[in-house]
Amino acid sequence: MLRTALLLLLLLLIACDSSDPISADASSGTNATQETAVSTPASTEAANPTPTNTPSASPISTAKIGNGAASTTVTPSVAKTPPPRVSELEEFVGVYGYPESADFGTLIIERLGIEAKITVRKVNRDQDMPNPYGPADVVLYDLSDWPDIGGMPGSGNMVLAGHRDYSGWVPYAGVRFGPSWGVFQNLNALGSGDRISLEYQGERFDYEVTRKWIVDISLSEESASPSEFWVPFWQADPGVESITLYTCAGQFSQETSSYDKRVIVRAVRVESR
Repeated sequence: MLRTALLLLLLLLIACDSSDPISADASSGTNATQETAVSTPASTEAANPTPTNTPSASPISTAKIGNGAASTTVTPSVAKTPPPRVSELEEFVGVYGYPESADFGTLIIERLGIEAKITVRKVNRDQDMPNPYGPADVVLYDLSDWPDIGGMPGSGNMVLAGHRDYSGWVPYAGVRFGPSWGVFQNLNALGSGDRISLEYQGERFDYEVTRKWIVDISLSEESASPSEFWVPFWQADPGVESITLYTCAGQFSQETSSYDKRVIVRAVRVESR
């Protein structure tokens, strides 16, 4: 039970470690779990990345004593070249693409303009939940070691995470990204009836959104059993194929380097059009 609790708490911290957030949801003032099945207009959010200040050379005075008089020479300091920076997600994907391990399949959400490559990350009993590699990729968690939680195409409840925004070094690309929006920036705009698709091994799996929650993570911290609090969001329902997407929401805390809420979207398998 302790390991399950730790897993579920770590799961809720994934994709929410942006060190320099760029926005907060309008729902941030809510201190309770909210659920909605009403279609919501897609939001359009423009990133305002903070400009990088390039260091400039500054003079250094050195005194030379000769014949009893002081003379001064000026030596410029060498300005360090800042690492490359990319501020737009489309530009980043166009130039640097996805990590090599993002070869499982493709997540498609037409309403949000998302077509993202998926990396599968196995989560053993003694492992933490890994973050996506960068601002563009989506992680599908292999939770097969955890009974009744998670799934894969064709069975169970697939759990996928992506960054809402991102600010930091992207190792596989060798550049710094942001602060700017990530792949799941508009996840909260999905509503009842919206389609989510997954392409895997030449087959297309279609899902239709049925439920959405805005969850205050403090509720799980205050719960007598955090594991039981989160189980309904991640567990696989017998006989129902589903997919669950989640990312950060609410207000960002500089103290904890995390957002205070999560947006969770559940969709169930439907016939392909």
